[in-house]
Amino acid sequence: MSGSQPFRLNRDLKSEIEGLIRSSFSLVRCNISMQEEISRMTENSKPREQPNNPLHGITLEKILVSLVDYFGWEGLFDRINLRCFFNEPSIKSSLKYLRRTGWAREEVEKLYLEMLNELNDGGSTARHC
Repeated sequence: MSGSQPFRLNRDLKSEIEGLIRSSFSLVRCNISMQEEISRMTENSKPREQPNNPLHGITLEKILVSLVDYFGWEGLFDRINLRCFFNEPSIKSSLKYLRRTGWAREEVEKLYLEMLNELNDGGSTARHC
């Protein structure tokens, strides 16, 4: 083969290259589809606004700390008869129990909302022990 003649591909090699090019385009389209799907999934996993949920964005820990600051452990136990509020109470152990016990968590959340309503209605700011 001399330097003046253009390079010619044999048919098999040309077919193989065309196939690789088609495969590459297919992979690019697949990658774009996957990226679009990931975008849709992450959009769907974003927290939605909950304008009618007064507890939205408030952690259970913040609720519990607020209740303990307002009522004290003894006052909290008087209102919700849970052993975790009476026997060597701590935020950590109470959170562990409340996270595992749905009905108890609901009671704590309900008491928190009552406390907020009392504070918003101009109730006394003194501790309610």
